[in-house]
Amino acid sequence: MASTLKLPVGIENFEEIRKLGFYYIDKTRLIEQLLQGWGKVTLFTRPRRFGKTLNMSMLKSFFEIGTDKTLFEGLYISGNKELCDEHMGKYPVIFLSFKGVEGLEFASAKRMLCTIIDSEIDRHYYLKTSDVLTDEDRTLFTKMLHGQADISCQIPGIFFLPVYFFSSLFQKTPSCCSTFSRMQTVASFHSRGNSIL
Repeated sequence: MASTLKLPVGIENFEEIRKLGFYYIDKTRLIEQLLQGWGKVTLFTRPRRFGKTLNMSMLKSFFEIGTDKTLFEGLYISGNKELCDEHMGKYPVIFLSFKGVEGLEFASAKRMLCTIIDSEIDRHYYLKTSDVLTDEDRTLFTKMLHGQADISCQIPGIFFLPVYFFSSLFQKTPSCCSTFSRMQTVASFHSRGNSIL
């Protein structure tokens, strides 16, 4: 008797779904479409619960340096070997989900936003020792790492991460951002002056 796959109710993490054997509707063709149909900006608008965060998680899992390539075995994208060889696991990725940023007053929403940004900055700690960062960039990045930067530094700082990546690794930098808005999910991919949003 064939085993039944579990439904991933409430799970938005592509890696978790694939590793734990949950049912997954293959949407990896999106990767191919994004890479072959470049636009300066691509905006995905879907109602709540339509898989925007899961798709951003899939993009992160595909592009990020050190990715587990077995996550994509048997999926559509694995059939495009040339594209996989060129892009899979080749880039530093910034991934932000703002869906948990809420609050009855600005101060509590701001704290939640700072926590999300701090967490993503911590994932990229290795940039602190990059020898191509300027002293000013390193100072700001160190402040952000240690939670010493106020929000006026943190928010612009997170958007400087692609610049830091490019400077330290000379790589294009995908940025995946799943917003708390019901109608927007943004992923930007800095390459040849183009972005995917």
